[in-house]
Amino acid sequence: MESKTLGPLLFDTDSECRKSSTVKVPALGNIKCTFTFPELDQDADVFPNEFETAVRNFLGLPNGWLENCSPYLWEYYRDMIELIGEEEIDLIDADDDILTRIELDSEIEVRWDCDEHDVYVSFGGGCDWEIEHGLQITLQNGKVLAKVGDYDGHVSNADAYDREDFRNVVYVKRSML
Repeated sequence: MESKTLGPLLFDTDSECRKSSTVKVPALGNIKCTFTFPELDQDADVFPNEFETAVRNFLGLPNGWLENCSPYLWEYYRDMIELIGEEEIDLIDADDDILTRIELDSEIEVRWDCDEHDVYVSFGGGCDWEIEHGLQITLQNGKVLAKVGDYDGHVSNADAYDREDFRNVVYVKRSML
């Protein structure tokens, strides 16, 4: 199977999904990443146009795009301080760049939402304030920030909480639950 944007997508028997070779991702500071497609099994012949569009949109985001996530990362951090307490978390000064407190993984997942209406690009990693659950960021169709929060595997908050009123909510504060 071949992607016009990523090239050959080989089937990986360990993960049982299609994977790209590594590519630089401008939106993530040009780190080299592998795209994975868990819904494209070994027998899939054609790369879906919706996946191609989402990947192209995501790779077209500019260097520095990740800064758009900063307000939501701060909300996530403050929620964890409130939940766990300052004594359990390394405090981050308000003048600090919160992006220096995250470490992104080099694997990016592309898949349908639960209703198969939209394609989401999802990536994650670690963050200083939530060691156990880390961080997940998703973009609807590879271009619209859809979700920032702990890594739960869901591509949207509507999906994660089974609440349609969370469809356009990027970060769900604990007080909203």
